[in-house]
Amino acid sequence: MIQRNQVSDDVRNVFRRLLKYWKLYPIFLVIFVGLAFLYIKSKPSTHELNAKLVVHERERGVADPSSFIPGSELFAGRNNFENSLLTIQASPIIREAISKFNTRIEYYQANWMFDEELYNSSPFNVVMDGAVPQLVGVPFQLEVLSDTQYRITIEKGSGGVYDFINNTFTRQIEELNFSAVGEFGKPFETDNFKFTIFLEQNDLTNLHEQKYKFIIRTDDQLVARFKSRLTLEPANLNGTVVNVWFRTGNAVKGMDFLEAFLETVINNNLERKNHIANSTINYIDSLLESVSDSLRQAERTLQRYQSARDVLDVNQSAERLHEEFSRVREQKAEYESQVDYLKFLSEQIGQDDNYTEYSMSAVMALNNNSLSILMEEYIGLVAQRNRLIENQQTKSPLLSQIESRISNLRKTIRENVRYSLNIAEQDLRKADSRLATIQSQIRQLPETQRNLQTFKRDFRLNDDTYTYLMQKKAESQIARASNLPDYEVFDPPSYASLVSPKAKKVTGFAIFLALVFATLVALLYDNLFGKVKDEKDLADLDDTHFLGEVLHTRSLKKLSGKNQFSAQAESFRTLRSHLLAFCKDGQPHKAKSELILISSSVQGEGKTFTSFFLSSGLARLERPTLLIELDLRRPRLVSNYIPELKGRPGLVDYVNGETDLKSIIYPTSDEGFFIIPAGSISPSPSEILESEKFRGMLEEVKKHFEFVVLDSAPLIVADTRATLALADAVVMVARAGYTPINVLKKTFENMKEFNAGKVGVVLNDVTMGLNRRYYNYKYGYRK
Repeated sequence: MIQRNQVSDDVRNVFRRLLKYWKLYPIFLVIFVGLAFLYIKSKPSTHELNAKLVVHERERGVADPSSFIPGSELFAGRNNFENSLLTIQASPIIREAISKFNTRIEYYQANWMFDEELYNSSPFNVVMDGAVPQLVGVPFQLEVLSDTQYRITIEKGSGGVYDFINNTFTRQIEELNFSAVGEFGKPFETDNFKFTIFLEQNDLTNLHEQKYKFIIRTDDQLVARFKSRLTLEPANLNGTVVNVWFRTGNAVKGMDFLEAFLETVINNNLERKNHIANSTINYIDSLLESVSDSLRQAERTLQRYQSARDVLDVNQSAERLHEEFSRVREQKAEYESQVDYLKFLSEQIGQDDNYTEYSMSAVMALNNNSLSILMEEYIGLVAQRNRLIENQQTKSPLLSQIESRISNLRKTIRENVRYSLNIAEQDLRKADSRLATIQSQIRQLPETQRNLQTFKRDFRLNDDTYTYLMQKKAESQIARASNLPDYEVFDPPSYASLVSPKAKKVTGFAIFLALVFATLVALLYDNLFGKVKDEKDLADLDDTHFLGEVLHTRSLKKLSGKNQFSAQAESFRTLRSHLLAFCKDGQPHKAKSELILISSSVQGEGKTFTSFFLSSGLARLERPTLLIELDLRRPRLVSNYIPELKGRPGLVDYVNGETDLKSIIYPTSDEGFFIIPAGSISPSPSEILESEKFRGMLEEVKKHFEFVVLDSAPLIVADTRATLALADAVVMVARAGYTPINVLKKTFENMKEFNAGKVGVVLNDVTMGLNRRYYNYKYGYRK
């Protein structure tokens, strides 16, 4: 409980110290809130936009809604959510999104605080000549002179001259200074740039007063700027919704970019998924061209043979043999095609691991489900690896994992192809053997019938092949038409918030800083230069008793004569009562002579004033009181309060042996109140106060006076320190609004080193306010 009360007292003490400097708080609040207002007005606004994108994950073996369509299982791409977060914001995608709206030239209006971007609202339009290298990254300052002329200015511009055709920098420019006048609608050309400026606004009233800027940027610069402001993060841990955040200084421009970016992401993904289907269709078209020629030739040959010989096919045996021969021959052609495809695929896998258009087409033609799945996964991994390399993530652990999976898949595919090739070659040999048997049987048929069956067989073979290819082409086209992107805009782009400057946050922080700085300044000033103001400022002094306050007195008349009942006189009576209790150990009427030393920390605190009127007040209690002037260096007692004693012998004269003790004790107008003045000026006051004669004098006067009051010099003077140990009680005088707190504390610390007895403190020159307890008190008998 004691510790808790101590903490509470410390808090109240700090609060009280701060309350003395309350004026600092409104001053600092005005300063810091004003600075916050200037900061808010001078800082460009940064807006944050948001959209939500759903990533549809598809894994191998998971059914797809379009899987009922023949061939669609070959184009159902696999997607990984973690990889999507990396690949969606790839530089090529951002570059394509930027190309969908005009951002290569940025327009600004120059304000005294910051440059405001003018997106789709510039009063002029700059058309750049793309065939000429242009100065990029340097602000061109434009001033409208009239409806036909303008001034272009470049001040210490540093940048590069960029060739937009070859996408390379041709040279660097350092601290270019340039100024020239141009005409609207006419080309403006120098060695470093060429463009034409068109005035889009007819009203020139405000244009003459404004200054504008425009900057030409390269695609790489734009990609870097937009990419740094784009952030993608999962909306939650378990879902596949992506939060797309974009920060921009112009909300309209940011909204256009975000819409173009999302559109590009979806279209790019769909194009990648349709790539396999398009490659397959192109491959089938190339086969159809050759098959259609063979089909037309077989049809014409059959028609000419039948017309020339007028033959009829009546031999069922021959028909059966030729049908079987055609069927086996078709099987052989299919086996040969499989062998060719497998050999081609084996060569492709063996040569490199890059994606080729016809590798997947060959797998499709084989109708090998397991091999199709492996190849489709293999191609997807290669695409993921290429995207990581494009995004310059060659050191990513994910890239190492993908490389390992690619290597393992290649080995699996090789083994699958080798096994399938062996099976296909065995089937091909069996088909050859069966064809040889059927041909032997056909040779036994009549020649005309045999030739007719041959022509019909060729026609049917080409016709079946053509029909088969058309069917596969239709399946591929249906599969392509049914493809859906892996990304879907769940929540379209919208305005999220103002990122900076946030007026409430900045103002709140400014108020916080104002309070902190005002508190620190108040505490620092109070510790270094703080003055004693009231009794509470003396509460921290250890082993010290507060005796009372002396009110501010403009005239000494307030303390004597008819003004004995004034508030100032009442304050001295209160001080006298407290001093009696302090010196007499709580027994004011105790018969004991008391030697009281009254001093101060520095000069000007009113110790002599306090000594004189306090001694006078003690004498009025019919207690003999002697006041001795010990400030031998700057004596003020006689000159200020008893001028009639000026020049009379005093303490110095007595110690020097020039007079006796009785001769230097002078009575005053108050009965029982006597004074020993300082007397002559001594060249060595310390020797006077440290002499045995002076100490004997004190012992002597204590026998005749109940109170001996010593009006000493401030404690910073060595003279006073010699008398501290002689006093029964030491009264320190501090002046309100004058005595430095740190000096007073240091003084009390030094007093302990000189063995001072009881120490009390009096606060002098206190201004009487509404909270003071003194009042005019008049009470007496009326006649």
